[in-house]
Amino acid sequence: MYSYIYTRLYTLHKHIYPTRSHLFFLLDIQSNSRVPGELDYFSDRWGGLLRQQAVIHTSTAGDTVSYLSLKSFIHSMSPLLKEDETELCPLYDGVVTSRPPECDEAPYNTSTIYCTCDTIAASPHQIKLELDLDNGGKINITEKHLCSTQPVPAEFKPATHVSYHFDDVRLISSPLYAPALATARAVQISGSLEADPVFTAEVAAAITACETAISANEATFTALQLRSDLANSTLECYNAIVETVFGPAFSLDEDGTLLPAGLESMWAQALITPDDTAALELAYQNGGGAAGDAPDAAATYTATADTVFSAARGISTSVAAAFIAVRYNFITENTLMSYGFGEIGQCVAEYEKPRRTQFLANVLNETLADVAATDNRSAFWDIPALYAAIDVGREKVEEGANLASDLLPQFAVLRAYFQAAVEPINSTAYDYVIGEGFTPDDNGMDVTRVATVDAFLRNLQITQDPDFPDSFATELAAAYKDEVPAASDAEADAVGLGFVMGANQHMNITGSAILAIIQAVIVEFQSNRLFFDPVQTMNGTFRPLPEGWGIDRFPCARTSPLDIFREGDFDYPYNLKLLDRVAASIYLFDVVPFFADLAADANCHATAFYNPMQDGTYLQFLSELYPFVYTRVNYGAFELAQNASLEAQNTGSDGKAEGFAAFVANGGLFINSTTTIVLADAEGIAFLATSAGSLFNETMSDAIAFAAATMSAVTDAFAFSSGAMFAFGYTGRPEFGEHILATEPLSDFEILLKYRAAISAGDNINVGTAECIAHNTDSATLQGDNIDACFLSWSSLKLPHQLAWGAPELSSSGSVDGIPAQRSAANNFNSEHPTFVSRINDLLDKNTTAEERLQVHLDFETVAIDYYNTLWLKEVGTGFAEGEEFETENLLFTFARSVEDVISDAAVLETHLLIGGAICLFVYVFVVMSNFKNAVYSHSWLALSGVLVIAASTGSSLGLSAYFGVRFTPISSNVVPFIGLGVGVDDVLVILTAHAQAARVGGGVYAIARRMLAIAGPSITFTSLINVVAFAVGSAAPIAVVRLFCQQMVINILCNYLFMMMVFVPLTAADAARVTAEKKETVACCANVGESPDDGSAEHETAFARFFSHKYGPFLMQKKVKIGVLALTGVAIILMIWSAGFEVDRGLPLSRVAPSTSYTFEFTEVLETQFLMFSGDLILTSDDFAGNQQAILDLTQDLQDSIWLPDSGKIANLYWLNSLLLDATGNATQVLPESEFYEAFAAWLQGVGTLLSPDVLCKRLSTNSTVDCFDIVLFDGSIDPDVRIASTRGTFFMQNLADTEAFLAAIEDTRARTDASVAAIQDSDPTFYGFVFSYPHLFWEQYLHSYRDLALIVGLCIVGVFIATFLFQFNLGTSLLLCFIILLVDVEVYALLPAMGISLNAFSLTNLCLAIGMAVEFTAHLAHRFLEEPGADREQRVINALGFMGVPLFHGFMSSALAVVFLAGSKLGFIRDFYFGMFFTTLVIAFLNGTVLLPVLLSYVGAAPLGGDDAEADDEDEDPQTSEEAKGKDPRLGDTAQKLSASDIELTDIEQESPKPAAGPTIV
Repeated sequence: MYSYIYTRLYTLHKHIYPTRSHLFFLLDIQSNSRVPGELDYFSDRWGGLLRQQAVIHTSTAGDTVSYLSLKSFIHSMSPLLKEDETELCPLYDGVVTSRPPECDEAPYNTSTIYCTCDTIAASPHQIKLELDLDNGGKINITEKHLCSTQPVPAEFKPATHVSYHFDDVRLISSPLYAPALATARAVQISGSLEADPVFTAEVAAAITACETAISANEATFTALQLRSDLANSTLECYNAIVETVFGPAFSLDEDGTLLPAGLESMWAQALITPDDTAALELAYQNGGGAAGDAPDAAATYTATADTVFSAARGISTSVAAAFIAVRYNFITENTLMSYGFGEIGQCVAEYEKPRRTQFLANVLNETLADVAATDNRSAFWDIPALYAAIDVGREKVEEGANLASDLLPQFAVLRAYFQAAVEPINSTAYDYVIGEGFTPDDNGMDVTRVATVDAFLRNLQITQDPDFPDSFATELAAAYKDEVPAASDAEADAVGLGFVMGANQHMNITGSAILAIIQAVIVEFQSNRLFFDPVQTMNGTFRPLPEGWGIDRFPCARTSPLDIFREGDFDYPYNLKLLDRVAASIYLFDVVPFFADLAADANCHATAFYNPMQDGTYLQFLSELYPFVYTRVNYGAFELAQNASLEAQNTGSDGKAEGFAAFVANGGLFINSTTTIVLADAEGIAFLATSAGSLFNETMSDAIAFAAATMSAVTDAFAFSSGAMFAFGYTGRPEFGEHILATEPLSDFEILLKYRAAISAGDNINVGTAECIAHNTDSATLQGDNIDACFLSWSSLKLPHQLAWGAPELSSSGSVDGIPAQRSAANNFNSEHPTFVSRINDLLDKNTTAEERLQVHLDFETVAIDYYNTLWLKEVGTGFAEGEEFETENLLFTFARSVEDVISDAAVLETHLLIGGAICLFVYVFVVMSNFKNAVYSHSWLALSGVLVIAASTGSSLGLSAYFGVRFTPISSNVVPFIGLGVGVDDVLVILTAHAQAARVGGGVYAIARRMLAIAGPSITFTSLINVVAFAVGSAAPIAVVRLFCQQMVINILCNYLFMMMVFVPLTAADAARVTAEKKETVACCANVGESPDDGSAEHETAFARFFSHKYGPFLMQKKVKIGVLALTGVAIILMIWSAGFEVDRGLPLSRVAPSTSYTFEFTEVLETQFLMFSGDLILTSDDFAGNQQAILDLTQDLQDSIWLPDSGKIANLYWLNSLLLDATGNATQVLPESEFYEAFAAWLQGVGTLLSPDVLCKRLSTNSTVDCFDIVLFDGSIDPDVRIASTRGTFFMQNLADTEAFLAAIEDTRARTDASVAAIQDSDPTFYGFVFSYPHLFWEQYLHSYRDLALIVGLCIVGVFIATFLFQFNLGTSLLLCFIILLVDVEVYALLPAMGISLNAFSLTNLCLAIGMAVEFTAHLAHRFLEEPGADREQRVINALGFMGVPLFHGFMSSALAVVFLAGSKLGFIRDFYFGMFFTTLVIAFLNGTVLLPVLLSYVGAAPLGGDDAEADDEDEDPQTSEEAKGKDPRLGDTAQKLSASDIELTDIEQESPKPAAGPTIV
């Protein structure tokens, strides 16, 4: 059996850590906790908690708000987050495919994204994990494959193949073209025609002629700025084929003597008058053919017409179908939004380029005119002065001034106008002076006017009062007198007063003009910025966005201090960087009011996107049956038909009949290659009555209804998505100096000002995304306060700045002076997240297992850790080493596996310490059981055997635990073996002590064994029973780790007991046989065997026994000593109760677990003190989200009202429902009618909702299965009623979580608020369910129950102790006394936790549980021995019990202490605190209570002996060697010895009667 148990050990690794992702979580979780259920629910629907990774930067300067620190962030984070995308650079924009020489010239070499691609798209040190594929290939895994990102909807993705325009010569080279042509030919051309040799010979020429005709015709439309008309172009192709290819070829095949040119002329005429033979003959002659051959030529037409026209129709429609396949591939691939953005951007750029200068002039003048129209003072504006002031205003704006709010630049503009304007100041002064009867001197008036302007501006600047007082008249009069000395004082005074009056009148007009100037300059400046930057397109050389552009991926979810700067785009995907440069110009051109006329004239949305989209929809629908119907002459009828169909659809109809009726009524035509029918006239009515007309009606009705719904949906979706894309990216954020577009770096103080601005904006609840993008607190009018910086995500969602910045250093005025630490954090998908599962399966081209997916994460993190470890260690070449650029910067980091690794490492004791402790234990036991005076009575090898037996039993207990399915934890796998060994060795020492004494008494082997078992058996059985019952009761604890620990301890103690009884006791019999045979033990071979000395008693008592029986016991039993012990105990109890009640903290900071020399320790130490904000998720589930809108808003608001949630990062800022309502109603809290909810939801998904779509989970009602929420939108734009929202999540942030008590308060408050709201909603919607969940809830929730769990677990164990002691000895007093002492030991250890710097957590709680086991070992033996001692004198019984049990108790303490003391040398502070500190403290306290307090209490309240006060032990031997032995007497012992109990043997002179040789002390 033993071998089988050992073979189970290999399976242990399968039971120890079942899931790495929840390793720490498993340490201390209640069985009735909400966390497991909520975690499972969260994982099932949302893939589990994300894998977090973070980097913290500190600086030796103490402040990280500096250019150097920010640059070091880019340097350190780029290898992880920045994807190398240089493979995209050679494509340039798809049209320009090679690097233009201008890319090497300024400003394009630094400012044009296509020219700088090799720089901005490169990541030379990118972290990669190389994986082997099943097909033998390899693939590199990078962060983009693992990180949490929103999935890119198909509509936004890049095109697989470019949708070339019809007139683009590259169209026929597209990979799509040839297959599409072949497919169409197979449908349109019969097999017999394909087999015709003439057709076969000419088909290539026909296709070429058709391609040329379509391209040329479409090029003509483009040149004339007309809408594409493929039907018309296809007709041209058809005509060209008939006229130049198939017609002449088939005629020549009939009659090879005919003239080809004449045949071409004839077939051209046939297209006009196919039934007029004379006209055909004449046409042949007009083409150069002989008159005599004309009838023969006409005859060939008659013979081949059907074949020619059929072949021409087949080829023309096939080529058209191939053109459609390429041109409208964006519809087929459903890359509608990305195509639309690229094409509209190109249209806008082309339109703006020639109109830029004129438009800006018009904007300025129109703005001035608009202001003038509302102000009657404008008639007095001085126009030259107006434009002079405008030039000054432009200068100030270009310098970065805010002309709308900054006083200094406004004053400069005013000065410019006031100084340049002559009127009305001049005329007012002249009129006044002349009115006073004087004729003023012109030169004097000019000089005085200049003096007036200077004086007025001086006074205005000083007083900021526009009223110019009369007191200045004297100064102005003096100026006039100085210039005109002959003037009288009265005249001068009149001039002075006149100019004062003129200045005031002038200021009135100036004030009016200044308002117009400021507004005009601002509008002009903004308009200029809104135009496409000519540098970006290299003056039109490049497209704004490349052909086939799309969003291949969204950025990884992360936050960084860089996000307030434009440099935050260091890891922004290249395709999004392209968009970032031009999105504002595309979007605002269409929505800004002063662009309205230009936008209407350009009509880019229609010409570049909506028309092609509509054309493609109809052509794909109609090209096979009716390729010529969708043509320019029918466009108007189609448009009106769509409107009618859409209107009908909005009322619940399918819109088919209404659409076709409108098409007919508005002049719709039926057109084929030979016929045109007006459907509304008699011929048309007759046609529609035929079967062919019925098919046409059905096909057209379907096409119109489909196009109406589709175009409406696409139009709305593009409006939504263009608005969302406008907000994407980092353009508009300030540059600190490392961006490729930065002009010069900011100073550290200027960077600090940006931080202050971002913090101020973050704390201002009235500043949202719109205000941050507008850089103004009034985003509508821009008349508010300027906003220099905001902390925004890449999609411009406002985030709490506390996520990235540690606790700031504040000045005495409260402003931020510095930030000691800054953090960049990123999230990777959990390995079971559905998005990741799909992504990694596609990447590896196989269905991966859960273990494989997790291993990908772990392996990648290992590679990343290896890289960042070099930066943390400041190795040479990393940039952080001494003498390198960032030598003053410190980088700290962590990855998801870091925490798990730390916990795992902390649970594994260092091997050398274990070996050292084991060696010391072996040596100690070996030495103390050796007798170097008499080798016969030496038992060292037996002692070593006992330790080995206990080691074997401990190993077997681990195997049995695994066999019975008891899951291992880091605690139990580390603690159980040690405690099992310690408890087992204690019992071994008890047996050894009894064996040694029994052997000294002598007798046969059986007698020695019986005597030994009589002494030790009850004691070890008693303590084992107590421990088994105590731990068995403790296994009912609600905490998994404690429950598992107790279960393993029960198995271990039972194994120890069985191994001792079944293996070790037989070994003692073997040793007894050696003793009886008087054989020396090898280790003590040098000792002599002599006669018993005269003073046998003194010799046979061991030194320790003499100490406990003759020294320590009597001393302890002195009355003064006992009173002192009780007094000190009382004081200690009071202190312990106070400490236990008020001083013990809860929790376990990770920094306590991590090795002090590890990167994790440094990271967590800063994290726990500087970063006090955590994110969480609000999870809601319901069958009726539409009906619960208001209730959900109320729930989120109630949660937001918690003091633990910051105003700077409100739930509403990131919550899907607020975003949806804002998008649909313009108000984030205005609920929608239930009937409109899902239509708004579908529209939202196609716009800004794209970014929040991962927060919404949908299901299909008919199958109750999870589906992509985008499935709610059908291709025709309608809403699928079978798809509804099933579950949602929303992000919230918790702040100020500085310690465990704060964590717990936040958990309780957020839970209570959510639970109350959910319960209220459930009254009306029983399907509603919700909860909050986060890392704090997962890891700190355990501490909510710590005190209750401690009381429960200790209480259960104490109850177990009581039950076991009472059942074993049926002595209530002793049982209660033992429980008191054991409880006191636990309380004392618990109360000393603060002194040891340890808090209450899973580790200390388990250690407190095992302290009970240790206390049992140091108390139960002595208590049981006391009960066995006869006599009425309690003190003497205590002395006797100490004399016997003091020795094994002391050795048990020493052996355990020696094993533990080695742990003090551990490199892990965690091991030193929780394993050395707590174990050693527990040993000391348990030993002192067992050998000091317990004896004192027993001397006062100890129970009577088990057999009565006068009971004597019956020591009858039953060795059948002699008749006397058979009668129960040892013939070698006198009668006196027979009357003594086994415990008295060593304390009497009876040993002197033994015939054995004298022996020295058994134990040294």
